[in-house]
Amino acid sequence: MSGTASYRIWCFEGVVKVLASDNRRTGEAADFCSGVPNMVKRRCFELIGEMVPELHADTASRNEECEKAQEKRWVTVCRRSAGLGGWSEDETL
Repeated sequence: MSGTASYRIWCFEGVVKVLASDNRRTGEAADFCSGVPNMVKRRCFELIGEMVPELHADTASRNEECEKAQEKRWVTVCRRSAGLGGWSEDETL
């Protein structure tokens, strides 16, 4: 991987935004985030969660989009970023 490490998250953010906004679904973005380096994985799933309210107005659809993250901890990160709750403040991911 090339480029300055501190700027890489911006590249990943751009990919997530394109994948989610092109088809108004987060499945491809979640697949992408599953394969990013661990140092940016959490932020990647947070970005998906931040986009979910722009894609869907209803809670059920928002939850469904976050479920595409598949792994429990990433579903939780997505939900919390989407404003759906997620974990207690003392829970560590």
